[in-house]
Amino acid sequence: MRVYGLVGPSGSGKSHHAPEIAQRLHVRAILDDGVLIKDGRLVAGHSAKFERNPITAIRRALLTDPVHAAEIRRALRGETGVLVLGTSRRMVEMVTRQLQLPAPQVWLDIASFVPEEQRRLAQSLRRYGMHAVPAVPSPGRGSRLERWLHRLRYTLPGHAFLAPNLPQLTIVRAAFADGAIHVHPRAVEDTIRIFTARAGYPLQATHIRVRTDAMPVVQMEVRAQAVPDLRQQVERYLHEVQTVLRQALALPAVAVEVRVTKLIIHP
Repeated sequence: MRVYGLVGPSGSGKSHHAPEIAQRLHVRAILDDGVLIKDGRLVAGHSAKFERNPITAIRRALLTDPVHAAEIRRALRGETGVLVLGTSRRMVEMVTRQLQLPAPQVWLDIASFVPEEQRRLAQSLRRYGMHAVPAVPSPGRGSRLERWLHRLRYTLPGHAFLAPNLPQLTIVRAAFADGAIHVHPRAVEDTIRIFTARAGYPLQATHIRVRTDAMPVVQMEVRAQAVPDLRQQVERYLHEVQTVLRQALALPAVAVEVRVTKLIIHP
C-alpha cells in the first residue's frame, strides 16, 4: 500500500482540502483524526473531534485503542493507497505504526496547497470551534451517528453551483470546543456570487454586504439587463438565494435585500 502523509498545524485546512488532494493523488481512502473515509463516506473509526476533552481526543486520533485500530485496518483491506493527516510527521508515523502500515513514502505539506491567507482564516475559525471532516455521515452508524448529527452545524453538498467535482465536506463542532460556531460572512458572499454567476439570471452582483445580527441580513447591489419580466426574475432570484443559503450553509432565516443600481439596455 502506498502511504501519503499530509502534515500541517491544527486549523491549517488539512481536513478541508484533503478530498481535493486525495483526488489529485488518485487515492480513495483518507485517515483523519481517528476516522477512515472512502469516497467521501465515513466507513470506520470514531472521530477525535467528538471526545469530551483534548487528552482523550489525542489518544483517539493516535489510534491507541487496539479495537479502534483493528476496525480501521479491516476497512483498509484492498486499498492501494491512503492519505494520512497529522499535525507533524511524528504523529503520522505513530498512526501508521498503530495500523501496521508502511511509513509514508510521500510527504505533503498543507502549505503547498493552501495559500497563507486561507490558512490564517482557517485558524481564526478554529477558535470558534469549527472543525472540518472530509466526509458525510454514512447510514447505519448507530448511536455514534446520532451524536454526529446532533453536533452537525452545516454541510457543503456537491451542488453544481458550488463544487460539482469534489466530495462532500461536513463542518462539525468538536465536543471539547467551547463557544458557538459562526458562518463567516465571506462564505455567504462567495456562495451568492458563485450562484449568481451560474444561475442564468440577467443580474450581476456588484456589491454584497452581510450583517450578522440576530437574524442575518444580506444587502446586495446588482446590475440588471433590461428584460420584460425583470421584476418577476428578481423575485425568483431572491427566493433562490435564500434557498441556496439554507441548503449550503444551513442558515434557516436570512433576509435578502436587492437594489438594482444600474439598468443595462441593449439596442
